[in-house]
Amino acid sequence: MGRSYHADSNCVGAWACLRACADGDHYILDLHIERIEDPAALERTLTLIPGVVETGLFVGRTGVLIVGTPGGVDVLTTEGHDGPL
Repeated sequence: MGRSYHADSNCVGAWACLRACADGDHYILDLHIERIEDPAALERTLTLIPGVVETGLFVGRTGVLIVGTPGGVDVLTTEGHDGPL
């Protein structure tokens, strides 16, 4: 039996790509977004889409952010910031 899947990715200015089928027939969609200006607002918007369980943005859940860049690795911490990154 065929299944139809739809991701309303236009609401966040992205295109979606089905990456994998996880345990229990749950699907993982990768959203390709050029730049995330407001991660907290994006996470709120995504979690309002029916069927979205987790976003992978981890907003407000860490004190360290490690970012790979073409020039190397940048490590950002909450030092000098108000609250978690």
